Amino acid sequence: MENKNEKEIFKKKIKLKNQLTKANLQNTTIIEAHDDYITSISNFPNGNFISLSWDKSIKIFDKLYRTIQHIKNAHNAWVRSVAIENNNFFITCSLDRTIKSWVKIDNKFKIHQIIKDAHNSDINKIILSSNGYLFSCSDDRKIKIWRKKDNNHYENIKCLEHSDKVYSILLIEDKNR
Repeated sequence: MENKNEKEIFKKKIKLKNQLTKANLQNTTIIEAHDDYITSISNFPNGNFISLSWDKSIKIFDKLYRTIQHIKNAHNAWVRSVAIENNNFFITCSLDRTIKSWVKIDNKFKIHQIIKDAHNSDINKIILSSNGYLFSCSDDRKIKIWRKKDNNHYENIKCLEHSDKVYSILLIEDKNR
């Protein structure tokens, strides 16, 4: 009996793996999003949203859940995390050890900068501070701090060592630090 329940749960997970679901009290909308598991979803300030996937792609949707742009092979491995600066600029990281910044040109997002080998292993999470610094963490046991320089390109300014893999980071900002 327990084995049968496990198989049913597994089947449901597989069935839903490539769908985004938005639920409210009235109804549920299912959006066909990716060909593989979704790793992250975030909102732009204007209400559009972005999804990242194991299928190496990025999809951007409008407020009505219509696909605005599908960036296939955005990275060489699954896309792990996104940091959104504004409606026209975001940054992604991947298990391919790269960080990429994307800028909107002629209503389409295009690569602005590629930081190859930003870490020595899988990059797990990136976040942006309100003053424009980028933070990244990785399986290489490091948190790196990146400063925006000319032309919105980032350079690494500090590396913090940990005793084990760093899977996630949270930035707590206040006026005193």
